[in-house]
Amino acid sequence: MTQPPGRSPATTGGRQSLRVAVMAATEELTQAGVPSPKVDAEELAAHLLGVSRTRLGLHPLLDAEQFAAFRDLVERRKQRVPLQYLTGVAALGPVT
Repeated sequence: MTQPPGRSPATTGGRQSLRVAVMAATEELTQAGVPSPKVDAEELAAHLLGVSRTRLGLHPLLDAEQFAAFRDLVERRKQRVPLQYLTGVAALGPVT
């Protein structure tokens, strides 16, 4: 099946595949030397969508605005802005 001109297989009616966007972000973060690129890409996507990482599969597409916001977060993470700063969430160990 051929794609219409100007439309990639990862695009559907102006929406982007979340899976493809996360894979591309993982590659970019790897090249930038981020220690946990896949987890970081997934955490950024989950933060953007307001879901946990385990629920990302339920959101297969990003609209143009979400995709642009995701790209912005990835660019900032590539500049080594801490993930916790970008998401506003930090995991803590046991508090006693």
